[in-house]
Amino acid sequence: MTGPAPERERVVGIDIGTTHACVAIVEGGVPMVIPSSQGQTLLPALVAIGDQEQRLIGHLARRQSVIFSEHTATSLKRLVGRKYSSQAVRQVADMVGYRILAGANDEPQAALRGENILIGDLYTTIVAELKRTAEGYLNQPVAKAVLTVPVHFTDAQRQAAREAAQRAGLEVLRILQEPVAAGIAYGIGQGESKPQRIAVYSLGGGAFEFTLLSLRGSALEVQAHAHDFMLGGEEFDRRILDW
Repeated sequence: MTGPAPERERVVGIDIGTTHACVAIVEGGVPMVIPSSQGQTLLPALVAIGDQEQRLIGHLARRQSVIFSEHTATSLKRLVGRKYSSQAVRQVADMVGYRILAGANDEPQAALRGENILIGDLYTTIVAELKRTAEGYLNQPVAKAVLTVPVHFTDAQRQAAREAAQRAGLEVLRILQEPVAAGIAYGIGQGESKPQRIAVYSLGGGAFEFTLLSLRGSALEVQAHAHDFMLGGEEFDRRILDW
């Protein structure tokens, strides 16, 4: 007589954007975004401190941001892994509703209701929420993940994303560049043998990017890339509001 079959360990894929984040799994060879318990597949990438000093994540944080933008941290992806003294952080600080201050080792931190929180820790909060979503859907613990990051992320930014996931209790098996992950999810390279070049355009909440991928065998590689990390949906919104 044999006991119950052991649970198959699941590996999740996590993508955190400037405005939204999501977590996915592969089912029967097909990638699938995991919905929350409310049926939503996208989590707003916001963290806020509520009037009872509770931490709000995702949709709850976005609702508060309409009235209390000064207590809601946004654009975390644009800040993670950067130095407070960098020009990029100064650009972001000029456009968000909350204050960004210098923390230890020149790491930026958000000032929310009198509490100063490192950007890396806020990034961890979002990863941890996605982990909980996956565990609730799969009804089992999740301990391993693949992360996606933009091509233009520096080594410091990639390491900051990895450390944020580790603090959330995830072992990062691999970090994939976003256009490569998009190509894989689209099925490029499956059953193909001849070399190809694939153009990937991405207009997200925070950046506009063009990437040229090359396919050799089943391997996708970035051949060329250009981006503007301050040209995305948030800039469209701001221009409309100014007008």
